Amino acid sequence: MLTMTPNSVGIIARMRRTAVCTSLLFEWGWCSWRCCAGLRHCSEWNVNDYETRPDGGATQSHYMRRWCAWCANLLGFEPERSVTIDTHPSGAPHRRPALQTVDRALAVLLSFSSRRTEWGVMELAEEFDLDKSAAQRLLSTLTHRGFLYADPVTRRYRMGPAMWRISSTWERRGGMALLVEPLLAELADATSRTASFNLADGSYVRCVAAVDGGNAPMRDHPLVGELYPAHAGATSRAYFAYLSPSQRQSLMYHRPLAKFSDLTAQDAHAIEAEMLAVADTGWAYSEGEYDSNTRAVAAPVFVLGRAVGSIGLGEHKREERGDIRDHVGVVLETAAKLGALLSTQAPETS
Repeated sequence: MLTMTPNSVGIIARMRRTAVCTSLLFEWGWCSWRCCAGLRHCSEWNVNDYETRPDGGATQSHYMRRWCAWCANLLGFEPERSVTIDTHPSGAPHRRPALQTVDRALAVLLSFSSRRTEWGVMELAEEFDLDKSAAQRLLSTLTHRGFLYADPVTRRYRMGPAMWRISSTWERRGGMALLVEPLLAELADATSRTASFNLADGSYVRCVAAVDGGNAPMRDHPLVGELYPAHAGATSRAYFAYLSPSQRQSLMYHRPLAKFSDLTAQDAHAIEAEMLAVADTGWAYSEGEYDSNTRAVAAPVFVLGRAVGSIGLGEHKREERGDIRDHVGVVLETAAKLGALLSTQAPETS
């Protein structure tokens, strides 16, 4: 018969405790490694479910699942969720998974505007329903990658140089034109006229993309890059009509208004009356105001509720294919599609 001395009993007890601790450390370490490896479904395990995982794997201990979820949350891994995204205004929506952490970072970048130029940590946490530490980590990561800049004095965050590099690359590569040309081509083909997209540029609108329809272009030279003055022509009036009178005053009337043809208006009161009429009807028409040989209809393009430019439909006066104003409806529809295409709203979750 084996006799157990007090000393040997203590040794066995310590060995048992060591084995238990080693097992727990192994399980916790394995779980942490999975989180670090990016297996995001760890964070999807229900810590109150003592039986199975969602993927049907073996049962895990309650404490191990709690440790796994805690590690995943600490490292920023969150469960996947489905979102509905329209790939094209005319296309059907489809579903695909989106990482919540990535989506949140992009939402922060998209929140910057002319009205919101910087964020503080507490402001961001309150706006996006985050705790302070999560907001700080998010802002620090975006700053580290150059998307944000942290002011060392105010400790507030502004857009960083990476935003400028991306936007300038997109502009140099003709990103806007490539984006909107398919919709312009549809409009040009449907009307057999020249369709253009124009963005605000000081006291002008600048043509950034144009597609000719029919057999003859509106002009003998390319339209892209051309500047249309605020006071002459439907293309510019469709945008400037949606600015406030004070904005138009500062942009348009601080210098003499050029006369491009006999039909160019130069009286500020007459121009303002035309602006109000366009704002009331939602579209503009002109004939020979900027170019005496052309006529056009145009509609404003709104992005997130703010006018950013216009879409124009023009023709040469030598063309006799019916009244161009008969196509106002399709111009307005295309302007709405362009606005939706350029609006970067967060998709709704389900």
